Amino acid sequence: MKWKKIESLSENQFRRIVGVKRTTFSKMLEIVTKAYTTKKEAARGPGGRPPKLSIEDRIKKTAKIICTNVAIGKRHDFRFLKESGVRVLEKIKILADSGYQGLQKIHTNTSMPKKKSKKQPLTLEDKNQNHEISSLRVLN
Repeated sequence: MKWKKIESLSENQFRRIVGVKRTTFSKMLEIVTKAYTTKKEAARGPGGRPPKLSIEDRIKKTAKIICTNVAIGKRHDFRFLKESGVRVLEKIKILADSGYQGLQKIHTNTSMPKKKSKKQPLTLEDKNQNHEISSLRVLN
């Protein structure tokens, strides 16, 4: 659904689609924008080029924020998730990348790509499954 259409919805419909109240969404947008603009890397994206969409546009495009957390310094993804204290219902399927090794022990309904080892290369079936997981994770 387009952001213009979502913006014009009633309060109940907005909450049903986005997942939070309109006031909460605008506060989250403020906080995320401020956090990203204070960083040195915010002006330039990965590789030194400017991002195609601003953080506001990225949030408005998806219109769904499940969890947003910002930390200073270097942190592994999984450690960051554990320290945030976020709990996900078991019926919700999590599609994670290899940065979340160990998530399957905490949340049983998790899909992660298989890793190859020296002695066990990936089969064609494993490669296809990894491709399917990665294509589901990408929203474009």
